[in-house]
Amino acid sequence: MRWVLSLWTSKDIALAIDPTMLSDRLCAIVVSVVYRGCAIPVAWVVMPANKKGKWIDPVCELLDSLSIAIPTGMRAIVMMDRGLRSPNLWKRKPVSGPGNSFIGSGTAFSAKSKRLQWTIIVIWDEGQDEPWIIL
Repeated sequence: MRWVLSLWTSKDIALAIDPTMLSDRLCAIVVSVVYRGCAIPVAWVVMPANKKGKWIDPVCELLDSLSIAIPTGMRAIVMMDRGLRSPNLWKRKPVSGPGNSFIGSGTAFSAKSKRLQWTIIVIWDEGQDEPWIIL
């Protein structure tokens, strides 16, 4: 990720999270930087595909490991397959620590009948253990 960012000129970066299956045996969950219609893999985990368990935990660990390479002030836009949606991802902190904030907008859900336009505001004040997150 640091190598990709050493060549980056924008203040925004788009990350795509994609699970890829090898029949019913293995699943590779890959986080890639999206650039000009291509995906540059920067982090991944390979796990059994036929084992019960949450996939979001490894996704959050991958995002945490990448977050230390993303400079303060750079906005990371994360896109993922709807099969990976989870309330746990919303609990992750889109700001790096106290004194930082984030405001973003987007669309949740692909079905027109369930589609929601939303704004997310994250504020982490100095002296607070966790940020305020408003959706």
